[in-house]
Amino acid sequence: MSVVDVRRLTVEARQVTSVATVRKALSEPRDGVGHSLAGMRAAGLVAQGAKVEEVFSAASRWMLAAYRNEWFYKNAIANQILLQRHGIDGASLVNEMRVGSSVADCVVINGCATAYEIKTELDNPAKLLKQLADYRAAFRRVVVVTHHSLVDNYNSMLIDQPVGVVSMNHQGHLETIRAATDRTNDLSTATMMKSLRRAEYVRIAERIIGTQVQAPATKMFRECLDIGRSVSPVEYGRMYEQELRRRKARAGVALEHERFEHVRHQLLTINPEVKELPKLQEWMSGLSLIHISEPT
Repeated sequence: MSVVDVRRLTVEARQVTSVATVRKALSEPRDGVGHSLAGMRAAGLVAQGAKVEEVFSAASRWMLAAYRNEWFYKNAIANQILLQRHGIDGASLVNEMRVGSSVADCVVINGCATAYEIKTELDNPAKLLKQLADYRAAFRRVVVVTHHSLVDNYNSMLIDQPVGVVSMNHQGHLETIRAATDRTNDLSTATMMKSLRRAEYVRIAERIIGTQVQAPATKMFRECLDIGRSVSPVEYGRMYEQELRRRKARAGVALEHERFEHVRHQLLTINPEVKELPKLQEWMSGLSLIHISEPT
């Protein structure tokens, strides 16, 4: 297979598995995947009459073999950590959560909140230590997820860090190499509060004082921060985790259906309601190529 063919397959796999493709399917389930699959068909990865769910499965297999990007790791976290360890109804997953000057790839909230920083073979680790410092100001547990070929490098880099390391093996399975240390010394009330939505930090402030916060809109953040600082960062952290746990998937356990295995992360990002899922199931069981003009 030529370099051009590999690139074409990678582009197609990224396009069909994108959040944008799944989001469109919720409103237009009869439009197939909306992208050309000429490269995947030429390589024998999908047949002419393949269903959408078969295309997603083929794209996932290709990405495991040749292009393990951030999306691939996020879907593994959604399936193997959120779903298999905790269950979607008992835990929450927040994607791309801004913390300090960094953005945590995934945060899983069950008994406590754990931030996951993904470092693929395509990533540069230069900013990693700064990212981890930001995450420790908001989360008790922080974990780096990487490919098994890079584990030794990251273990050496993080030898003095209270950070866990999880490895993805050649089959796409996540394995804990080093467990994260439950650490509260670095928690910062200001950092935690700045990562919350307004309604969330107001609820925490009202829980602390036992009544409604009285402040004009322009001064609400400062008032809630002052109230938050009246308790220890550890105590604020417990309430912070409770608020994040409220961000559960609206469709709940319906997202645990095996048909959604290759789109679990996308669905958690989109956060559809239960009533929207029949459209998605109809789309996934339908033909992947509808009204798509492919090059000859």
